[in-house]
Amino acid sequence: MDSRPSKLRKFFTALVTATFIPCFPSAAAERSLPVAYAAISGSHIALWVAKEAGLFDQHGLPVDLIYLGGGQATKVLLTGTSPIIAISGPAPVTAAVQGADVVMISCVLNTFIFSIMSRPEIEKPEGLRGKKIGVSRFGAATDFALRYTLRKWGMDPGRDVTILQIGGVPEILGAIEARSIDAGVLASPSTLRAKKAGLRELVDMGTLGIDYPGSCLVTTRRFLKESRQTVKEFLKAFLEGVQKTLTDQAFASRVIRKYTKVTDPEVIAVTYQDFVRYLRPIPRATTTGVKLILDQLSVNEPKALGIKPDSVIDSSLLQELEREGFFKAPSSSSH
Repeated sequence: MDSRPSKLRKFFTALVTATFIPCFPSAAAERSLPVAYAAISGSHIALWVAKEAGLFDQHGLPVDLIYLGGGQATKVLLTGTSPIIAISGPAPVTAAVQGADVVMISCVLNTFIFSIMSRPEIEKPEGLRGKKIGVSRFGAATDFALRYTLRKWGMDPGRDVTILQIGGVPEILGAIEARSIDAGVLASPSTLRAKKAGLRELVDMGTLGIDYPGSCLVTTRRFLKESRQTVKEFLKAFLEGVQKTLTDQAFASRVIRKYTKVTDPEVIAVTYQDFVRYLRPIPRATTTGVKLILDQLSVNEPKALGIKPDSVIDSSLLQELEREGFFKAPSSSSH
């Protein structure tokens, strides 16, 4: 994003000078609500659309979106700097295993949304042995997806390949093209850009039908308790962003272009379709998806076996919105 440096300065200035006051709506109108998102990928389209369409403002929330790749978003959640974050499951579930106060309130995408892409001369998964593979950050969703898939392919992630953290999905693509790594984990819009550049898709994980918290809203139980109405209004605005994304492809496409800096209409269209095809009508986090992460974490962290999947999920706000008829008539919920 062109405005990223100035937004980051505002974000970290807020950390030093003030904490968001969780009163609704008067205090919320006085200060921005910093919300970190963890990837420049199609998984965050609805969040971007909600921001650009002014939906958060309509709900009395001057939200300031900040891109912080990988597990960095979870870190600012735990400091209280960003009381709500948009991220996939591995980093917050890992934090929960370590005793942190984190809870998923919604997951708009509940499957893997990645492809593992390689240089064209690597024709099959077994060709990755001995190669360098890029992820955004260790412990992030790209890292989890890679390790999960390598084990399914009969490889030991720590022995059979070298995993390198590159910093972000666009940077992973750049590193493959520069031949500094041999393969990497990509998501739209980078996936189609990689195909156009001649890279090989070894697997589209979205086609595997695996239940996995791919794009979630995460907060802390403390913030949810102390600022429940604020979180509810945020969730309503976000869900209205989902609805606008589905019903206004032209607007969503402009937003994708702004946030990803992609100008190729075909890439933008595919990014949009990737979101639409994986969208859940009522975006709950699932215990099956959380359990998948806990099972993988337990390979190296026995404490994960003692965590109940539903302890990392709070669907009570979604249930309230269902009772109120929000999902039956989404347009009527707009301000």
